[in-house]
Amino acid sequence: MFKKVIIAFTAVLLFVGGPLLIKPLTKLKSKGVNSGAWRASYSERHLPVPPGPREGWWGVRLNPRHDSQLGMVLPERHEPGLFDIDQWGMQTAVGAPHPRARLLIVGGSVAAGAYASNLGRTYFHQLAHRLSVLTYPVEITVLAAGAWTSENELQAFRLRGAALKPNYVIFLNGMNDLVLYKQWPEEKRVQEYLQHMREARDIALARHIKVIFSPQPFLPDKKKKTGYEVLILAESYPRVDLLIKAHDQMMAGLRSLEIPGKVYLVDCSGVFDNRKRTVFADIWHFSDVGHAILAKHLASDLAPILNLSRS
Repeated sequence: MFKKVIIAFTAVLLFVGGPLLIKPLTKLKSKGVNSGAWRASYSERHLPVPPGPREGWWGVRLNPRHDSQLGMVLPERHEPGLFDIDQWGMQTAVGAPHPRARLLIVGGSVAAGAYASNLGRTYFHQLAHRLSVLTYPVEITVLAAGAWTSENELQAFRLRGAALKPNYVIFLNGMNDLVLYKQWPEEKRVQEYLQHMREARDIALARHIKVIFSPQPFLPDKKKKTGYEVLILAESYPRVDLLIKAHDQMMAGLRSLEIPGKVYLVDCSGVFDNRKRTVFADIWHFSDVGHAILAKHLASDLAPILNLSRS
C-alpha cells in the first residue's frame, strides 16, 4: 500500500509539475550547460562576466563559408575588437613591430580562438605579446576553422600554410579527431590522426619549417572537475575510459614523431588539470580564463625553442 501511494504521488507530481520542470532541466543540457559553464568560469573567480563569446554560442555569429579546396573556412570579417579575418579565413597577431619570426598555428575551433570574449583575449593575441617580451618580436598567423580534423588541417597546411614560409608551424589540435567520427573505433581515429601529422611534419621539414605539436586541453584528465565539467563530460562522451586510452595512444604517437632541433612536442593537454574552478565551457572550448592560461603555458614552453633557434 505504501509503494502504491508513493507511485501515485510521484505520478501526480510529474503530471502537475512536469511542465514547470522543463525549463530548468533544459538548462542542464547542451547550450544550457555550455553557457552556464562559460559564465561560471568568471563568476566563480569574482570576475565581470562578458556578454558572451565573440562568435556567439556555438559559433552562430561566425558561420563558416564553403571553400573549394579546404571544404569550410572562416568567413572574411572585420569588426574592431572582435574579428580581423582575411579573405582566406586567416587571422594574424603581431606582438611588436618588425617581427623576427613567423609562427603559423593550424587547428580547429580552439586554434581559431573560439569562445574568447573579444579578439585581444584570444590565446594567440596574448601569445604574440608574451613571446615578443620573452624572446623577440613575432608574427602569428592562425589557419583554423571549426570542426576541422587533422585531414582538413593537413590539406590546409599543404595548400595554404606552407606557402606562407613560417619559421614554425604549430598544430594545436587533437580533440576533434578523438571525439568526432564516432562510427570509427577510437584506435582507428588515433591512427588516422598520427598519419596526417606525420605527413604534415614531412611537408614542413622538406620546406625547412620547424614543427611543434601541441595537443589541446583535455577535460577528462582535469583532477578536480566542477559540476558543470562533470555534466559536460557525461553529455559529450559516454565511454570516457576509451577516450582517455585513445588520448594516451595519441600522445605516445606524437612523441615518436619528435626530431631533436626540428620537431617538438609542447603538450597543452594538461594546462587546466590543477584548476579547481570551472574552465571548460564544453569538451573543447573555454572562456578568456582558459585562453590566458593557455597563452602563458605556450609562451613559457615556446620561448626556449625560439631562443635556441636564435642562438
